[in-house]
Amino acid sequence: RHRYEVNPEKVEQIQGAGLRFTGKDETGTRMEVAELSRAEHPFYLGVQYHPEFKSRPIRPSPPFHGLLLAATGQLDAFMEAQMAGAPAVKKVKRAEGGDSKVGDQVWS
Repeated sequence: RHRYEVNPEKVEQIQGAGLRFTGKDETGTRMEVAELSRAEHPFYLGVQYHPEFKSRPIRPSPPFHGLLLAATGQLDAFMEAQMAGAPAVKKVKRAEGGDSKVGDQVWS
């Protein structure tokens, strides 16, 4: 298994340049999640773990869900709704004459 690690002596310097380490291992020394601010990039996230192992077609893991929301211009609305306590999934009314077999739930 290959693992890339951030030199703990460089963390402060790296964060000072704009890359935030938002997730660490249980000891607090290994950086597991890194992000750029939304002001710098619409969606920039790096993780050491494997989110694809927890993703399902109708329940994507948070990194994939966030990427999809950002790519479709829905991330801001989703984050605002989450801060207000809204559920992650909402029911939507299908368009008249719609023949979609996917279902009536969408990520919002």
